[in-house]
Amino acid sequence: MLPVRCSLLLCLITFVLTNINLTPNIDVNNLESCINEIQTNFTSNDFLIYINLNEKFRDLKLHQPVILQNKLTDLKYFQTFKATFYVLILTEDNFEDVFTFLIISYSWNPRAKFLVILEKPFENLFVIAQKYYVFNIIMLIPNDDCIQLITYYTFKSAATAEINTCINGRLQNTASLFPNKLPVDFQNTSVRTIYMTYPPYVIKNNNLMYGMEVNVLKMMQQVLNINIIYENKPFQNWGRRLKNGSYEGAYSYLRNYQADLAIGLFYANRNEYRDFDQTYPYMEDNAKWVVPIAKREEIWRVVINTYKVYVWIFFIISFFIVLFSLHSIALTSSKSSLYKKKMHCLIVCYKCFLGQSIDLPTPSSLRLTLGIWMYAGIIFTSVFQGKLFSNLNTKVMKKQISDVQELIDSKIQFGFYNDSRYLFINSNNKLDEYIYNNYVTCPIDFHCLNRTAFQGDFATFKPKKFIEYMISSRYLDKRGNSLLYMFNTNIYNVLVTLAFAKGFPLFNKVNTLLFHMRSAGFIDLYYKQASFYAQKAIREAQNKRFSSQALAMHHVFWIFWILLFGLGFALLVLVGEMLFYKWTIKKTHFYMQ
Repeated sequence: MLPVRCSLLLCLITFVLTNINLTPNIDVNNLESCINEIQTNFTSNDFLIYINLNEKFRDLKLHQPVILQNKLTDLKYFQTFKATFYVLILTEDNFEDVFTFLIISYSWNPRAKFLVILEKPFENLFVIAQKYYVFNIIMLIPNDDCIQLITYYTFKSAATAEINTCINGRLQNTASLFPNKLPVDFQNTSVRTIYMTYPPYVIKNNNLMYGMEVNVLKMMQQVLNINIIYENKPFQNWGRRLKNGSYEGAYSYLRNYQADLAIGLFYANRNEYRDFDQTYPYMEDNAKWVVPIAKREEIWRVVINTYKVYVWIFFIISFFIVLFSLHSIALTSSKSSLYKKKMHCLIVCYKCFLGQSIDLPTPSSLRLTLGIWMYAGIIFTSVFQGKLFSNLNTKVMKKQISDVQELIDSKIQFGFYNDSRYLFINSNNKLDEYIYNNYVTCPIDFHCLNRTAFQGDFATFKPKKFIEYMISSRYLDKRGNSLLYMFNTNIYNVLVTLAFAKGFPLFNKVNTLLFHMRSAGFIDLYYKQASFYAQKAIREAQNKRFSSQALAMHHVFWIFWILLFGLGFALLVLVGEMLFYKWTIKKTHFYMQ
C-alpha cells in the first residue's frame, strides 16, 4: 500500500505545481484607489453597475453605492434606472458574453462610461465595444508599478491610445478620460439601414427606393455626409418584445446591433422607447377603419327600388279604388253593361295605366274617372321609365358600412396585428370591448387589405396615408373606383419616428436635423407630394378605363320579363275573348232555334 500512497501524493503535488498561478500578485489596493479617483473626478453622480467575473479581483470594493452583479442575471428591481457608469472586471473569454447580456438588460445604456479591468490587453476589446456603440470606454491594465489607461478613437486612423496612467492610486495628468470622440464631419460613414416596405413612406420598385422617409434619408445623407446602405433583411413586420428581453421582426436586428437604422412607419411606442433610440416624431398619420366598398345592388332590386315601398302601396290601392269606382258607377247606369263586369273593369284599368287605347264608355262619369286614371298612369309610368333607365346607367350601391356600430352589425370579420389590441381595452365602451374580444389576428397588412378589398368579408384598420396610396395603386376596379372605404373617425394618431439601435452616435444630430426639416416645411411638402401622386393615379385610372355604359341584356332583364308578361297576358285575353265570342254566338244560335 505504501508505494500506491506515494504515487498518489506525487500526482497531487504535480497537479498543484502545474496549476498554481505563477504571475505576481496584483495590487488590488492600488487598482481600487485608482477606480475610486476616476469615480470622484468623472462619475460622482452617476448610476453605477459593477460586474466582477474575475476571482483575482474579488476583494476590490468601490466607495460609491453600486449595483453589484457577480452573475449575468438581470436585476428586475433596478429596471427603472438607466446605467451611466459601468465597472467591468472580466477575462478574455467572457467579454462577448457580458455584452450579450447587457444589451437585453433593462438598465442598458451604451452612452454610459465604461471601465474595463483586464489582466492583460485584449486586442478584440474595442472591436466588440464599437459593435455596440460603446465609445466612452477605458481599459485598465494593472502592471507591477502602475496601471495603464487605454482608450480608442473609432473615427480616427490611430484607433487606440494610452490616455493616462495611474500610480499609487493617483492619475498622472488631468486630461479628460471621456472626451467627445464624435467628429464634425463623418466622412461618408456607412449607416446600415433596414426597411419595412410601407407606402408611401417606403416604396421599393425594381431595386429603386423612394417614398417620404427615403426622401428624408436622402437629405440626411447630404447634410451629415453619411452613406445610407439599404440592407434587405427577412422579416414580415416590425416585431415585439419577448419575455426574455429579446425581440422578433425588424426590431430584432436593431436589438442585436445587426443594423443601425430602421425605416418604414416605425412609430413612437412606449414599450420600445427604452430599448431603442427613437427620434423626434417628425411625421404623423391617423389610423382608420377600412371596410369593403358597398357592392352594387342586384338588378331586380334596382327595378323594385325605383319607387319607394309606400309609392308602390299607394299605386296598388289607387288601382283597386279606380277599379271598384268604375264598377260601382256602371251598376248605376244602364248604358255601360260591359263595365258591370269586374274583369272588364280590370282590363280597362290596366290598359289605361299602360297608355293603351280603349273604347270609351258613354257615361261621362266613367269617362272622367278613366281620364283621371289615364293621366295618373302616364305620370307614373313616365317617371318610372326615366328613373329606371337612370339607375341602370349608374351604379346603385347597397348601404355602405360607415361606422363601428354598423361594422359590428354587419357580422363580417375584422382583425389586425395582435399587439394593437391594447387600443380597445376600454371597459366603459361596449363597442371597444366587443372588438377586443372578437378580433381575428392578421399580422401582415397587405394580406388584411387584400381580403378586405377582393373577398369583401373582412375589415381592418391602417394608417390613412397608407390606405390612400394602396387604393390608388392596387385597389381600384375596372372603372377606376375604389374597392375600399375609410371611416371618417380616427382610432388613434400615429407618430412616425426613425428607429435607431441604442446608442447610435449620430442620433442627436439626426434629431436636430429632423426638427429643422419639419420647421422648414419639407415634411409638409412630402405630404402634399404623396397625396398628389395618389389622386393623380386614381384620375389616370378613371380616364383610361372610361367607357359608356351600354345596356346589355342582363341590365334590362326585368324589363324584358315584364314585357313578356304583358304580351302573354294580352295573348291570354285575346284567346279568352275569342272563346267567349264563339261561346256567345253558339248560345245565341241555340236560343234562336
